[in-house]
Amino acid sequence: MDFKADPSSHECQAENLAKYRQHKAQAQRLRKAAIGKNRFTSGFSALNRRAHWNRHRNQYSSMSEQEYAREALRLIQLPCGGDIRGYARENGQIIRYSRLTGNYVVGYNDEDKTIPHGIATMYKLDERVY
Repeated sequence: MDFKADPSSHECQAENLAKYRQHKAQAQRLRKAAIGKNRFTSGFSALNRRAHWNRHRNQYSSMSEQEYAREALRLIQLPCGGDIRGYARENGQIIRYSRLTGNYVVGYNDEDKTIPHGIATMYKLDERVY
């Protein structure tokens, strides 16, 4: 957080308080997204989907590009529990991993309007690593 240097001025105190509240709200959203159900209104962008499909298609030989995109969107929205593991990174990325399928998906949910949202990637993760 970038607080003002002169904490004695009333204007400075109000601005610092507003920044603190914004930071606290963002941290609460991130904690909720880390393990809870997430809301994504969009998945991959068309360009990003094509690039990641081309990179990981050999891991998904039984899926079409559209099925790959749907599975990524389905998985990223699930809460943690059972075979679903997940966390959130400080930069706002939401991570979900299915131990059942080996799918590892990264995305940004719709809660934080200050960053682009959607799916970043999905690929098969070697469970020995996670």
